[in-house]
Amino acid sequence: MNKQIGADRFLVNTDTGERIKFYQCDPEKNRRCKKSGCRPLGRGNDIIGCDITTDPKARAAGSRPFYLYCIPGPSVEWSRVYIPPGLSGKRLFIKWSAIILFSALLFIAAKYAAFKERGYEAFGGEYVILLLPFIYYVAERIIKDWITHLKDRSDKNGL
Repeated sequence: MNKQIGADRFLVNTDTGERIKFYQCDPEKNRRCKKSGCRPLGRGNDIIGCDITTDPKARAAGSRPFYLYCIPGPSVEWSRVYIPPGLSGKRLFIKWSAIILFSALLFIAAKYAAFKERGYEAFGGEYVILLLPFIYYVAERIIKDWITHLKDRSDKNGL
């Protein structure tokens, strides 16, 4: 895999243009590694371990995936940008498809019930149901940000 720094300063695959996902390496699991990128880990310099790998099977237990971000300057430095846990790809598509389908079915049922109640076709509050996916998204983001804020605040206060 050929690597290069992309326009957004992340390390990307030249063939696909996608960011390369890295993992903290576990030397015991990494059979293909030549151990050339190993460095001292921990407090004593006698503990040698691999730094990073692109092989998800060789990742250290409990480590999170990350991207490498280039910090330009007189000497190029790299920073790790950790990928937040959550749904991805197919699961995210299924989740949002289910939310939209549920909202559509609920809207059809509410429209039918409103027609039965009124006795004629009209535009009423049942059309707000079509906004449920957007309301869900905003509420989910607010709750997740609030939880993150509370965790950060408790870490700072030592709780």
